[in-house]
Parts: sequence; C-alpha cells; structure tokens
Amino acid sequence: MSEQPTTCQLPVVRVEDLVLPGPDDFAAAGVPRRHAEFAAQDYQRRTAARARENRRAAVRACRVIPHRHRGALPEHPEVRRWVVDVVGASFTPGAERGGDLEYHRWAGPSLLIGGRVGVGKTHLAYGALRALAASGLRMPDFAAVSAPDLHAALRPRPGMDGEGEFQRYARARVLLLDDLGVRRTGTDWTEEVDYRLVNTRYDGFLPTIFTTNMTLDQLQATMSDRVVSRLVEMCRVVIIDGEDRRWAGLGGRS
Repeated sequence: MSEQPTTCQLPVVRVEDLVLPGPDDFAAAGVPRRHAEFAAQDYQRRTAARARENRRAAVRACRVIPHRHRGALPEHPEVRRWVVDVVGASFTPGAERGGDLEYHRWAGPSLLIGGRVGVGKTHLAYGALRALAASGLRMPDFAAVSAPDLHAALRPRPGMDGEGEFQRYARARVLLLDDLGVRRTGTDWTEEVDYRLVNTRYDGFLPTIFTTNMTLDQLQATMSDRVVSRLVEMCRVVIIDGEDRRWAGLGGRS
C-alpha cells in the first residue's frame, strides 16, 4: 500500500459545495418561472445557513471525542472517499418538497478499518468522524465506543435499562465501534449483542465505522457467520499497513 499522506484539510466535503438546484429545477418542480431565480437563491442561502448551524452543533458534540484523537484527520484517500460517499448518500439536494438540508437523514455504506495493533486505526476512524461532522450535515449526536466497553456497558445489572442503552448505540446517526472482535470469550449473550447491533445498522443503512486488528477469517472464527456476512456486504474495507507506532515512537496513536 502506498504511504499515507500526512496532512489533510477539514472538511473533506461541504454540503454547500454540492450541486444545488437552480432556477430550472424549481421551475420544473412547479415554482412560477418569475419566482424560480429567487427560490434558487433562497435555497442556497438557507443551505449555507443551516450548514453553519449544524457545524456549530457538531463542534459541541465532538467535545466527547477522546483528547488524543481531537485533532484526528482522515488521512487515507479511501477513508476520504468514504466520507464523500456518505455525505452524498445522506443528502440529495432537490427543489422538491423535503429536498433541503433540514430534512436529510443519515445513510450510506459503512467502513471497516483493519490492520495490526498500533498502526493508527482508531485515530483514522476519529478523523473520518470529524470529517462527517465538518460536512455541514446535521450531527447533534453520534456514538463512539470500543467493543469491550460496549459489552461492559450493556451487561445486565440492577437498575440498568439495558435495552435503552443498546438502542442509543444501535440507532445512532453515526456509530464508531472500535476494536471489533476483541473479547475474552464468546457467549450467547455477546453473540446476541453483536448480531443485533450489526443487523440494526445493516438494515437501516446507517453509517458505521468499525476498527479491528483481526483479518476477516479471524473475525469469522471469533464472531458468528451472520455478523461477518453482514459486515462484508455493508462495509468498505481499508487495510492499514505499517509498524506499531507506539513502539516506534511515532505519535502514540492506536
């Protein structure tokens, strides 16, 4: 694999820079021709204003990102391409009713970042998350958690609403699940959690960023075939080569 670039500008894509509907589009949608020019200009103005508002909200939401990853960038070209494709799938500008930024819904392919321990998978995943937040799409909430922490948070205990907590992750607009496949032992309960989570994201076409230091064969040996089959279909796979950066002293990224 070619060497990854060391710099990348945020945002990767802005909704204001997408092809927005013009006067002809509004006329075709039924707006009187004499008003179509104004309708197109107003649409562009509202899109830009809404995008700025969404970015401010995203900045607040991104404060929960771990300190080590708050400056993360989507430095890999395939990851940047994924960001662009998710934004394109989530917002299709249109002159028809419901075609503006206020009504968009998150949708698109998921991303599986693989590679050995210490090559920068988690940092890259947070870079992708930050690029989505910078796009101008509405992103007031997202979820980011490691697989072991997810299982620990959902483990049944007195006074805990396990189903409500599960749905917070399963239905999040964007989910980052770190260290997929890492667990001490596979039990019926962990298998059920993994399957329900992946299947909910799969069925809803909800963008999900997974990281793992396992190959697909190793994941298949650790997780159920039902889970791995869905991952293969729903994810773009990006494999990161390199040495453990912690041992090499190259930034301490995980």
